[in-house]
Amino acid sequence: MSTTRHAFRFSLTLWVLAAMLVLTLAPPAGAAAKSGAGVLLAASDGKGEIRFLWAPPAGYWPAGGWRLLDQNGKTLADIAPLSPEHMSALDAQEAQLVRAIVQGLTTAGSQEEFANLRPVLGMQAMSSWARARALGVAHALPGLPKGKRTYSVVGLSASGAPSKTRLDCAPVDAGAATAPLPPPGGLRAEAHPQGAALFWNAPPVSPEIPVIAYSVERAENDGPPAPASPEAIILGQNWNSGEPAFIDELAQVGLNLTYTVRCLDAFGRTSPPVTAGLFMDDIQALLPPPQFTATARPGKVTLAWKAGDNPNIVGLAVERATSQNGLYTLLTPQALDPKTTTWTDTDVVDSIIYHYRVRSVSPTGEMGPPSGVATAMPPTATAPPAPQKVQARTSPIETQLTWDRAKFPIAGYIVERRAEGSAQWARLNPSITSDRHYRDQYITGTFGVYHYRIRAVSFDNKISPPSAEVRAAIEDTSKPPTPLITAIDGADGKVVLSFAPGVPEKKTATLSILRGKEGLRQGDVLAESLSADQHSFVDVAVEPGQSYWYAVLARDNAGRESELSGKRLVTVGVPAIPVPAAPSAEFVQDPFAHVLIRFTPPPASFLLTVQRRDSGDGPWRTIAKGVSDTDQAMDTNPSAGPASYRIIHHTATGMEGEPSPAITVTR
Repeated sequence: MSTTRHAFRFSLTLWVLAAMLVLTLAPPAGAAAKSGAGVLLAASDGKGEIRFLWAPPAGYWPAGGWRLLDQNGKTLADIAPLSPEHMSALDAQEAQLVRAIVQGLTTAGSQEEFANLRPVLGMQAMSSWARARALGVAHALPGLPKGKRTYSVVGLSASGAPSKTRLDCAPVDAGAATAPLPPPGGLRAEAHPQGAALFWNAPPVSPEIPVIAYSVERAENDGPPAPASPEAIILGQNWNSGEPAFIDELAQVGLNLTYTVRCLDAFGRTSPPVTAGLFMDDIQALLPPPQFTATARPGKVTLAWKAGDNPNIVGLAVERATSQNGLYTLLTPQALDPKTTTWTDTDVVDSIIYHYRVRSVSPTGEMGPPSGVATAMPPTATAPPAPQKVQARTSPIETQLTWDRAKFPIAGYIVERRAEGSAQWARLNPSITSDRHYRDQYITGTFGVYHYRIRAVSFDNKISPPSAEVRAAIEDTSKPPTPLITAIDGADGKVVLSFAPGVPEKKTATLSILRGKEGLRQGDVLAESLSADQHSFVDVAVEPGQSYWYAVLARDNAGRESELSGKRLVTVGVPAIPVPAAPSAEFVQDPFAHVLIRFTPPPASFLLTVQRRDSGDGPWRTIAKGVSDTDQAMDTNPSAGPASYRIIHHTATGMEGEPSPAITVTR
């Protein structure tokens, strides 16, 4: 018996499932209400007769049957189930089934009991016009006038009174035939292990009557067609078109088959046919031989397999590729004898990986699916030659290596490096590279002289001697190390800063001191290009009580700057300004009249001011200020009478100490 995949037949065991499908079909546009509320279908033959078929709403079965009305509410017919006229058209088994259905619906005591019987009712009505009339859910009206009209059915009570349950159909014209069903599309047939597999697509949804099933016929070797399935096939509205809609298990191997498929609707109407042809090949004969293996020797690969016992296998074909997912080429244009179990490929190159597969050939010359892939590599007799013309180009971030291709099957290359002065070679690439170039990218701080060499690796893992070495000098482009402030002191009105270059100190050429006021991110360069050997600095140009931050920057001989050292904050203390000793002074006439004042130079980090007063209680006037590196000063405009002189120590910022004792000189 033939089978279907993803299909239901009108067999008794599947009536319930198929009916549920029919009753839950979305009604065509404008054709009927939702399936839960019931549906009324109408089809015209175009000659005045309209056929009606309906399904009651869920949970409803009228005790008095149905009344058919035109659009004006005029009664056209009363339809009752189990009428003698319609029951007489059934055989005994059908009549018994119809009575059982009507009895069950009439006496159903719960929604669950009704729900169990409603799909059977729908299935019987949709699958047979005679059974539908006997069940009281179908009627034919001849002699109707032309023109589009709507029709309705209303449920009747046991006394014949109309109920509120009403089903309406889409407008239908008795003078114009309802549009024919569209045929199924994309029909094709393929040989399948279980028989002939048919594939087709659902037709477009009909605007009036839905497709509910399909019929399939088979013709053998141009013979007359015959049903391939004794019952129509129900697939629903959607299915996986990539899987067979129907499998004909009775299709015989070696025959030319023609299949015809039509759509069917609930009124038994059929669509135009579509056909597809197929030569029914022996699928089993297309299966590849089992236990396929490949064994490699230098210069050859021997393939072996177990011979098949299917008489429909007429030959074997061997294919080869140089990559597993690559293009396979046929090695045996003349198919091998089906009893052959070995074959040797001598057109090979040592150290190349080959992928093989074998196929069976059917009587029509068709090759079946390939076997599993067997991989083999003929080994080489010698190691590959060393790579030639290795070259190295350096940059601040990497060394780029290139070399020539050897005339030998090379799987890849190994790149090695050693530091100058070391005999130890280190491998740079954990996996071999198939490219003939390599980039050795440096980690930060890498510099010096390195040597490189390349080794070739064959596909059977033989390694060549090393290439000639190439030398690469890598410039040190790193920044100089960051200097460190080791101590800071702001006592006595000055700041004493101690610092040291970073390690290694030889990378530092000069140092710069930066200073900024507390709270300000930007500072000024206080001292620049200090020798790397200078580890301290005294800043006297500061204000007592003010807070400053200091930082140190290093530069190398190429002018590259280090990171700025950590900023150190210090508050300048008030200095202790010493009281100077009294100066000496004398009036000098030649070469011009002036007073020469002599004194002890001020201590380091202090300056000196010379002042004069002309009368005992007059003001002191400054005649010299900021004196630091001399022991005398000159008053070039002395007064005519006696004058007093004194000196005062002060800081660079102008803070003054106590004055010295005064001395008096008379002109």
